[in-house]
Amino acid sequence: MSQITESLPELPNAVMAEKCVLSMLMNDHALFDEGTPLTLDHFYHPGHRRIFELLREEHQNGQTFELVCFVQKLSDQQKLSAIGGPAVMSELYTYEPAGNLPKFNRMRDVLRMHMARRMSLTIAEDIRQAALTECDPGALLATTSEPITRLHDLLADTKPEQDTKALLDECADQFRALCMGETDPMGVKTSLEEINRRFLGLEAKRTIVISGYPSGGKSAMIGQLAMDAALGGHHTLVCSLEMPAKTMMSRNISYVSGVPGGLIADPLGYSREHLSLASPPKHLLQRMHDGMKRIAASPYAIEDLTGADVHQIIACIRRTHRRKPLRVVGVDFIQRVRALPEMRRESQEQQYAHASHLLADLCKELGITLLL
Repeated sequence: MSQITESLPELPNAVMAEKCVLSMLMNDHALFDEGTPLTLDHFYHPGHRRIFELLREEHQNGQTFELVCFVQKLSDQQKLSAIGGPAVMSELYTYEPAGNLPKFNRMRDVLRMHMARRMSLTIAEDIRQAALTECDPGALLATTSEPITRLHDLLADTKPEQDTKALLDECADQFRALCMGETDPMGVKTSLEEINRRFLGLEAKRTIVISGYPSGGKSAMIGQLAMDAALGGHHTLVCSLEMPAKTMMSRNISYVSGVPGGLIADPLGYSREHLSLASPPKHLLQRMHDGMKRIAASPYAIEDLTGADVHQIIACIRRTHRRKPLRVVGVDFIQRVRALPEMRRESQEQQYAHASHLLADLCKELGITLLL
């Protein structure tokens, strides 16, 4: 047994849980298909990693586990001595009986937690090195945000399963409250009655994809819906990847005040051509002033993120959400999201899908409405 518990670097590990999981997998290959798949990184001990790799390969090839054949295969590959010899394999095989799925899930969660702790240490060291050497803000943000997102996803996977009865009770309570008029089924109400009627406004944890041909009004719709939410008192953020923040704000002023956009863009030229005046009339200036006051009093923000990748966008949304919890976020538009280094060999469609999925996951996590 001294070989299986050989001295290892001081990193978080759960060797006994690894033995338990390997023993169960040997006795029941069907456990490979239960829940979130195990990976090599779940195992810390080098010998356990070799055993798991070969077990997984046999399962993927549809082979049934047989101890003698397995030991012989390790011997043929000159890996048997590295894991401690036949005695260690025999002990692992009998370490834990098969058929205990709840225990298997508990041990897998133990491995996942220790894997997350090891990952945290690696991330911390990478961030430390980047902080010492990196001079480019974008590269530094990528170094910090992407691994933190992976760590979050790993830890979020350890959440307990949703209890069906508790979920039914929540639905029943919500239905009772609606029947009693204690709550309103409408989400964030918009100025577009068709959206209010069909979708009950902007619901939390929902991603709304707005698509159309170029110059079809996608940016205008996102701006209008986002402004509606802000004017309704809901904290709103628009991440603009194409249109400058000032241009988007000018559109907002036009929408809220009812003043033509052409007049805001070229007040003297518009006044001469359309109003036969030398300058904008006072009543339109007053409407502009009133509209700007309404926008200034609303919980609305624009971030100009030209050239940003999806992790930078997510970091911006999280940062804003920490200051004041957001209710609606608009991203305009997904085709302008800069490709991640690991996705640059993929097609544009795959790049867009990857970015969209990450943003949609964030939408559910934060409980916001995402206009994409």
